[in-house]
Amino acid sequence: MIDFFQTIGINRYVFIDCENAENQNTGMVFDFLRRNNYLQPDTQIFCMLGAHKNQNKWYDSFIKQIDKLNISYNIMPLRISTAGDNALDNVLSVYLGLVLAHNQNAEYVIVSFDNGYLAIVEHLRNIGLEIRKETITPKEEKTKSDETQSSTKNDSDENEFIKKIVNHFTKMKTKKPQSERTLKQSISSFMKKEGYDLTRKKTVQDKVIRKLEERHIISIGKDKKISWSVSPQNLPSDSKIIIS
Repeated sequence: MIDFFQTIGINRYVFIDCENAENQNTGMVFDFLRRNNYLQPDTQIFCMLGAHKNQNKWYDSFIKQIDKLNISYNIMPLRISTAGDNALDNVLSVYLGLVLAHNQNAEYVIVSFDNGYLAIVEHLRNIGLEIRKETITPKEEKTKSDETQSSTKNDSDENEFIKKIVNHFTKMKTKKPQSERTLKQSISSFMKKEGYDLTRKKTVQDKVIRKLEERHIISIGKDKKISWSVSPQNLPSDSKIIIS
C-alpha cells in the first residue's frame, strides 16, 4: 500500500521542503544537491510541494535544470492539497516516519529555506538515527562569482581530504577492511580522528570508495566483500595516489 519510496539500493533519503521556495531558488537547491553528490540513483529525493500553484511551476523549472545534466537521478514530487500553518511541515514529518519504519540503516537529510525541523532532527539523533538538517539561505549580498569561488574552495578542500584518505588506505600496513561495511566504518573513524565534519560522512565515504574503485585499488563483489589489488609492502614510502 505504501509504495512512494524505495528501499533496495537506497543509501540516503533527502526531503526538501519547497513551500517557501521561489523561482529564483531553483538554482540554490540544484547547487546544493550537486555539491553534496545527491543527484545519483542511490539517493531518493522527495520534493515536498505546497498547495499553491506556483509550487508546480517551481518544480517544473527545477527538473528542467537537472535534465540539462543528462544524468540519472532519483527525485519524486509529493504534493499536499490543503494549505495551512505548518501543513507541509507536518506532512513531511509523516512521510519521514513512514520511510524510517522501513529503512533505519540509511542516511536522512531534511532541507528547507527556514530553521524548522530542528526538534524532530534532534529527537531522532538522540535515539540513534543518522539524520541532519540543512538550511538553504539566499545570499543576496554575494555575487554569482563569489558563490562560485566559495563552492570551488569547499570542493577543493574536500577533494584534498579524500585524497588523504585514499593514500592512507592504500599504504595501510595493518589489516585492511575486508567488506564495504567495515571500510565505511574505517573511513568514519579516520574522519573523526582528523577532526573532519562528520555531517559529510556519507558523502565522503561514497567518494572515497568510488575513487578506490576507479583506481582499481579495490573491487567490491556482490556479497559486499572487498578485494585489494595494492599490496602495501610493494609501495615505496613516498608513494601517493593522484586524484584528478
